[in-house]
Amino acid sequence: MAAFVAGSRTVQAAAPQHRLTYYVAFSLGLLTVLHGAAVLYVLALTAAGFIIAKATADMPHGLLLVWAWHCGSFLVVRLTEGLPFALLSPMLAPMDAHRGMLRWHIYYNLLLLRMLSFASDCHWQRERRPGRLRIPPDTPPHPDQDLRTRSELWQEPGAFGLRMYLAYCLYPPTYIAGPTSTFNAFASQMAAPAASVTAAAVLLYAVRGLGCWVCMEVLTHSLWFMAVVRGQLWLALAAAEGRPHLSPLEMCLVPWWIMLVFWLKFTVIWRFFRAWALADGVDVPENMRRCICNNYDIAGFWQNWHASYNLWLVRYMYIPMGGASWRLLNVWPIFTFVALWHDLEPRLLGWAWLMALFIAPELLVKWAGRQPWCFADKAGRTFRYAAGLAAAFNVLLLIAANMVGFVLGLDGVRPFLAQVLGEPRFLPVVLLACFCGVQLMLALRDWEAARAQRSAAVQYSKVQS
Repeated sequence: MAAFVAGSRTVQAAAPQHRLTYYVAFSLGLLTVLHGAAVLYVLALTAAGFIIAKATADMPHGLLLVWAWHCGSFLVVRLTEGLPFALLSPMLAPMDAHRGMLRWHIYYNLLLLRMLSFASDCHWQRERRPGRLRIPPDTPPHPDQDLRTRSELWQEPGAFGLRMYLAYCLYPPTYIAGPTSTFNAFASQMAAPAASVTAAAVLLYAVRGLGCWVCMEVLTHSLWFMAVVRGQLWLALAAAEGRPHLSPLEMCLVPWWIMLVFWLKFTVIWRFFRAWALADGVDVPENMRRCICNNYDIAGFWQNWHASYNLWLVRYMYIPMGGASWRLLNVWPIFTFVALWHDLEPRLLGWAWLMALFIAPELLVKWAGRQPWCFADKAGRTFRYAAGLAAAFNVLLLIAANMVGFVLGLDGVRPFLAQVLGEPRFLPVVLLACFCGVQLMLALRDWEAARAQRSAAVQYSKVQS
């Protein structure tokens, strides 16, 4: 990390025109160490992605061909577990003994997102398709622009060259785990670095990430929940205490704490790699915007858990599939893609389809809450309590779906539900706790809105003066 940043900063200061060349050269060395002989697969698929993107950029339905190629190659790579060289030819079998430190096919999913981002931005640039922000085509990159604006900027035709493409797809700080930035946002920062990336901001961000790591270490060394789930020790733990099974509270606390550990783990990983990118002067999205306990709806959960992936899905799948007008239908292929993208496992498909299924009642309740006949006083206490009760039910659905996908799996749902539902007083108490938690979340949202309003007023006064 330090060597890359030191070299990059030196190149940026002495010969900024060679910055992309430095990125590509360093990436090739890093990938060779990480993947060994399998780096040939990474480079071949990356080159194929560039050729296909360029060849289909002017075709009316070229993106369909791009998606077909990338999804097909992704399935082949995953189903063959990295396409061993022995499958290609027995003569190449010895190369399988030199596959580096990391399995390349596990990290191909992030490379897939970047290749699709490049192809889509290149295609839309040729089509002159306006973005959601309706930014004029001649708007140049500026240091004060945020990532959302940069994603919509029109790039110069030369920006879609091979060197920029390789630098973006193989960028060392985000290659292993992300966060995922759009091609337009990355390319615009090569022309105009973000003014928000200062030494003080990077240092503060690194300290916050270090604090999250300390919390994770304390949790994993002091709580036994992870060992129970990994070893399937539910019954053994109860038997050790002379009980036939765990109590409903314990059955819920185990997956709950596991989800908190997962949140901390991903937060530490993503903040480390984002801090690395920031130290290099490249801004990428913050993945974990809120604590996992500070979400009460599916849309908000996905906007704040792996946020860069959510932004990618919205830009390259949700909007092209019709956006909000077709939300009840387009969420099914999107969540299916999300599940298969993570791993080819039935439990993840079950989790994805539960998420898609739970969206319909959530949208219905939100729509009803906006109507004049539903609580005329939207700022009143009665409406707030009703919204809190609906959100509390939604929190239970979110917890259930995430337990299926990341903790219990499909096989563990039935015994879990049997135990929890066997205690009739348990769910009402949990619902009351969720209701109280939602009231705190709503108060936080009010505080955030007031702070944003004050900040906007300050910015407006500066402009006026």
